[in-house]
Amino acid sequence: VLMHELGHVIDMEHMSEGVMHNVLSTSTRHLIVDNGEAEPVVETVQTNIYSSSGSALAISHTGVTESTIEITDEVTIDDINIQLDITHDRVSDLKVELVAADGTVIELISHGSGMGSQYSFNGIVLDDDASTSASLANGSGSYQSVGDLSTLEGMSLAGTWILRVTDNRGGRNGT
Repeated sequence: VLMHELGHVIDMEHMSEGVMHNVLSTSTRHLIVDNGEAEPVVETVQTNIYSSSGSALAISHTGVTESTIEITDEVTIDDINIQLDITHDRVSDLKVELVAADGTVIELISHGSGMGSQYSFNGIVLDDDASTSASLANGSGSYQSVGDLSTLEGMSLAGTWILRVTDNRGGRNGT
């Protein structure tokens, strides 16, 4: 919406599609790109959201819990962000990893990284463009993961993806 309004500021009129259309889709991002010509160009980027299905999984208090998502879309990754909803008696006990369809493992959260008093990550977003490290996560917001999510850019999205949660200390539970 902001890009739409900025388009008006630079004298762009409504168009039949793209960022200057009267109706904007929630799954599509439109960018106004300065191409060095008199007329700016509108670039459209499709975004896809994939969620695990079923009910919340119990996190084993001394072991590994895995959640899988099967993605059939043959799409090349331009950028990837991961949203986590984890509740645990002490999230600093946890290590969270993403296993990509090709087997690449990205460490998202590292146990013992300064999160001792937090009991949940309610909607935390891990984004390689974020400015704050996940070691400073405070329950919600956008943070950089421990591992580099940008290493997944250019890879195919199709296949089985695994979210792996390892609890390295006993006696505490979570989902």
